[in-house]
Amino acid sequence: MENIVINQEFYEEYKDRVEELQGIFINIYSNYFYLIHIGEQRKTYKFSWPLYPAKNFLTSIIHALQKDFIILSCTLETKGESANSLHQLKGLLKKKFLLNFDSARKTLLKLPPDDNESPKRIARNKTIAHIDYGVNISSVNLCEVKERVDNLRDCFNSYLFGDMTKYKIDNAIIDKIDNTCKVGVDMLFNCSMKKLCQA
Repeated sequence: MENIVINQEFYEEYKDRVEELQGIFINIYSNYFYLIHIGEQRKTYKFSWPLYPAKNFLTSIIHALQKDFIILSCTLETKGESANSLHQLKGLLKKKFLLNFDSARKTLLKLPPDDNESPKRIARNKTIAHIDYGVNISSVNLCEVKERVDNLRDCFNSYLFGDMTKYKIDNAIIDKIDNTCKVGVDMLFNCSMKKLCQA
């Protein structure tokens, strides 16, 4: 395959967009793994009457993480010209960022279709845009949204060339995010944070 050449005139913009998108992915995965590990910890806790304020607080945290997870997932696919999304990144590879785009074209993954039946769109409609009467956030299958995010991550990785490949989100990064989130949730539920802050 012919060597792909980055247009140095737009190098900084390419880099800025890639860094921001990588940050969005990291936040999405963090929210997802926080939710997973909070759910695991929550199973072991029995909330009796005096603990209901704490349970309500935890429920608020969970709902905030769920909404943030979905909102950030949606931003990845925004089609607006002023957005920094995967659509824009892919389009700018051709328009500005790569000098020999045709050589790179065959390595670029196609974004999954975003129809009304996509898990991301259903989650967005149920939790943010329309808030269906009688439908709560727990009825949304966040695992399906996460599968879509995994596909988008593969697309993102395919849009990185030259030294931008250092921003790839590989399984090692995902595992690190997962482990960090688990440690954070364990510390919170085991009151380790309070002990460390008082030391």
